Amino acid sequence: MIDERPVGAALNRDISRGERAEKDIEAFISKRHDSRVRDGDEYDEEAAWRESERQAEAERRVEWQQARKEFLEHLEGVYSMLLDETRQEVEKLRTTQPNSNPEGA
Repeated sequence: MIDERPVGAALNRDISRGERAEKDIEAFISKRHDSRVRDGDEYDEEAAWRESERQAEAERRVEWQQARKEFLEHLEGVYSMLLDETRQEVEKLRTTQPNSNPEGA
């Protein structure tokens, strides 16, 4: 026994208030929907979704272009540095080694 009632006994609760509240909520939703349809305020979810997707795609495109630009600028810096190092190495070799091409060959 729990609370002076045997286990499994019916709880004898009045659920009509909850059912009435549920009906009131459903009536309110239905009334609001009918009002929006009648007044032409119906929200076009598909059009909103398409617009959202279009904006998201445009944002992704801008982000991709920015990332690509940054990457190419990085490569430009790397290759510029390599070119400078290569030129310095060539100049060093020219000054330290005699001309290896004999003129008669």
